[in-house]
Amino acid sequence: MADKPKTHASEESPLRLSERLALRTHEVAAVLGVSERTVRGMLPELPHTYFGRCLVFPTNLLREWLDDRVRTQEGQIENVSKEILKAIEATSDD
Repeated sequence: MADKPKTHASEESPLRLSERLALRTHEVAAVLGVSERTVRGMLPELPHTYFGRCLVFPTNLLREWLDDRVRTQEGQIENVSKEILKAIEATSDD
């Protein structure tokens, strides 16, 4: 029986996101639901590295970054809510 010809990695079935070690810019844009231009503009805050000229984003660090961002925003929302409640209480005391 003849051996099956080897194929390029892109011709094989795609890996699931949970199996990927890193994503390219267009993939990060797709998973975050933003444009590639937005991803490039966020490079200073996004975890990334280069393999030669290829820009990649490690999936585990990207998940951590997103979790941290959500926690930070939740904390900010909680602080604003507390300030609003204090202001309401102060006006009702008058």
